[in-house]
Amino acid sequence: MIRIDLLPKEERKRKPTLAPRARAPRAARAPVKIRIPVGADTAIVVVIFVVILGLMYFMFAAQKREIARLDDEIASMQAELKRLKEAVRLVKDLEEKERAIKVKLEIIGKLNKDRFLIAHMLDELSRLLPENCWILSVVEKKLSVA
Repeated sequence: MIRIDLLPKEERKRKPTLAPRARAPRAARAPVKIRIPVGADTAIVVVIFVVILGLMYFMFAAQKREIARLDDEIASMQAELKRLKEAVRLVKDLEEKERAIKVKLEIIGKLNKDRFLIAHMLDELSRLLPENCWILSVVEKKLSVA
């Protein structure tokens, strides 16, 4: 809604304007005094506050030292883990070589076990055959020869 003021200029209410105030020079102004209540209870509160701040600082410093110690321990453990991974890889390689050697030794053992038996059987077979007789094939089945 529009408001129209029909009063003459002299009778109208004036709106306060924000005019800059003149300030007195700094030396002429009265100093501002802040009163701090000083008493036994205030001193106790201040001392308790200072003690709590001190405890918080020491706890913070202790935690910071503990974090630094744990970071160093983690770094040393990671270095040891890297070294041990290399050792584990070496052990696995050696175990694999050992298994391959055992397989070869088993094969050699089987061949050695039957080596003299087969030679002895062929020798006996050649002695039992007549002079102009040839063997075309020999098959060994367990303990019999066909």
